[in-house]
Amino acid sequence: MRHSLRFLLIIMLMFAFSATMLFGMGSKEEAVRSVKMLVMSGPEADYVKSISSYYNSNVTPASGAELNVEELGRSAYFDKIKTALLAKSKEFDIAWMINSDIAQYAKAGVIEPLDSYFEDSSLYPYDIDNYLPIAIDGVKYKGEIYAFPLWISTMFLYYRNDLVVSADIDTWSDFLETAKEFTKNINPASPTEYGTTVFGQKFVTLPMEWYVYLWSFGGELIENGRPAFNSSAGVKALEFYVRLVNEGVVPPDYHTYEYSAILNALKTGKVAFVIQWDAAFFDLKNTWGDKLSIKNTPRMEGGSAAAYTHTWTAAVNGASENKEAAFKVLAWLTSDPEGSVMLGEKGLPIPTEAVLLNEEFASSAPHWKTMYDVILKYGKAKPLLVSFPQIEEILINYLSKALAGEMSPQDALDAAAEEAREAMEAAGEYR
Repeated sequence: MRHSLRFLLIIMLMFAFSATMLFGMGSKEEAVRSVKMLVMSGPEADYVKSISSYYNSNVTPASGAELNVEELGRSAYFDKIKTALLAKSKEFDIAWMINSDIAQYAKAGVIEPLDSYFEDSSLYPYDIDNYLPIAIDGVKYKGEIYAFPLWISTMFLYYRNDLVVSADIDTWSDFLETAKEFTKNINPASPTEYGTTVFGQKFVTLPMEWYVYLWSFGGELIENGRPAFNSSAGVKALEFYVRLVNEGVVPPDYHTYEYSAILNALKTGKVAFVIQWDAAFFDLKNTWGDKLSIKNTPRMEGGSAAAYTHTWTAAVNGASENKEAAFKVLAWLTSDPEGSVMLGEKGLPIPTEAVLLNEEFASSAPHWKTMYDVILKYGKAKPLLVSFPQIEEILINYLSKALAGEMSPQDALDAAAEEAREAMEAAGEYR
């Protein structure tokens, strides 16, 4: 009997020990939060995936957050995240988005306001002032931060310095006259077929390029809570834009031109200079080497240039059950001296001094210093309005009509402003 009791006691102790080990292991596993980040396929996903394994092996033990990247196809990406966010899905924690979409999601309450997280030094032991001001302002809605700036983009004026002198494309009048000089139909001795080209395709980049003209001509998109792009300055900016087409200094099929076509036009020597995204730098530099130069876009005589700037961002899902862990991941990726520089090494231009002004990238990404200076001096961004994505669609339509000669610049902008007013009224943003 005594032996039986002793045996029973040993069995009970072994069971208790096993249970302790089992539940102890379970607690440890539960302490690590799996954070799912939705990113559209392409370089965006490649950048983050390239260091996710490093993060999970080296940072997760301290942060308690594990990063898992899920790619979604580019064509349906924005529709998918919009559906998921508005449905308050808990299936993901972070969504990659353009900063101009933040307002609609913030107003709907489906992305997490982040001010309190940034103010907690245990979650964000970095200096938020390291961000370019336009980048951090671009992720705010009604004064509060709703996302992390991840990838800043702007437009440069790219030119063949073996053909064009920088001073000859400094102002818009210089820009047009030099474009004529390098258009073969106007100057048979021109080494290029056309001087330049435009983002003429009926796509979102059409108004984005036109904003460069609008702002540098002294116009604004929205002023005092009302559409302002049909001001006299706005009309003059569109008249000049249309003039490039009418003067024949851009290819006749300009209406098919978007990023790739514009890139190829300069790569193949079809044009002498173009306004194009910073992302084109590596391709063009590989083609032209030291014969390629970049500078800020033109200005009016006596005026200032304007650098259209937007930021790809990462927002925390308001329905996420891992909000703090998600914030930790994004803080390390964008602000940590190790994480942000690692992403910079992969080619991601995070809008901070630590990345864009890092001497390590002076040879691999020599345009980043210029980008930083241009954005700091000339950077301008779209207004963060719930109605602005709709206003941009309206502008695509009417800018296309003006370029095609179907409407005068004045009539096109007046019609766009009226529809924009209706969109702002519907969103409660018109004053």
